Amino acid sequence: MKSLILVLLFALPYLAKSQSRVQGDTIQVQDTIYTVAEVQAQFPGGITQMQSFISDHLVYPAEAAKQKDLKGKVIIGAVVEKDGTLTDIKVIKGIGYGCDEESMRVVGKMPKWQPALRHGKKVRMQTAIVFRF
Repeated sequence: MKSLILVLLFALPYLAKSQSRVQGDTIQVQDTIYTVAEVQAQFPGGITQMQSFISDHLVYPAEAAKQKDLKGKVIIGAVVEKDGTLTDIKVIKGIGYGCDEESMRVVGKMPKWQPALRHGKKVRMQTAIVFRF
């Protein structure tokens, strides 16, 4: 038990540094990225409009078309910022053959989302978007 407390005491300064940045004489605390909020971040118009946007912009990759019976899901993760822009776009689960890159391209073209709200304030929120091929 004592060793656990000592480890925590020594680890706390490192954990605190990972959450803040020193710039000149001031310390800037990074905004938390939430996964749950009272009002979730969403595509303008909701899920139906997002599906419509995806179907209008998604181009089936030629490399994937050459594969027989290629089926699967690509999951793209992104952070919805307080202003609704999408940042930190990355593949969480991919299937290859150009589908991952095409999914990321479409997410990069999306309009600003409605940001998440927590306690009535806009917050950054992690989201995932699923593409079915």
